Amino acid sequence: VALRNPRADAQASVIVQCTPGVAYTVTMNDGLHAAGTQRRMENPLANGSREYLDYEIYRNAARTQRWGGTAATGVSGVAPAAPQVVLTAYGRTAGRRSAAGAYNDLVTVTV
Repeated sequence: VALRNPRADAQASVIVQCTPGVAYTVTMNDGLHAAGTQRRMENPLANGSREYLDYEIYRNAARTQRWGGTAATGVSGVAPAAPQVVLTAYGRTAGRRSAAGAYNDLVTVTV
């Protein structure tokens, strides 16, 4: 069965332990199921075959800056006095028809 998926937004925290005063850059790859640079979640049980749902991860709340795998598309800063840096990843799925079910992907975060 195919359902209309409206564009769905979500956000999650990325927590990094850093030495105070040290510069950091956090990058993310395109995920396990990417097609080129398009991130995709997979539903391996959809209709007996694989079904994909396009999505993206952004580094800003307006969802205009893609969080990518290079220093230029990552998040950089200098660790504060507290050893923990909390960053927010903003996600959005593409609104398109897709089979109902559980979708997943594996994105590698590099510091």
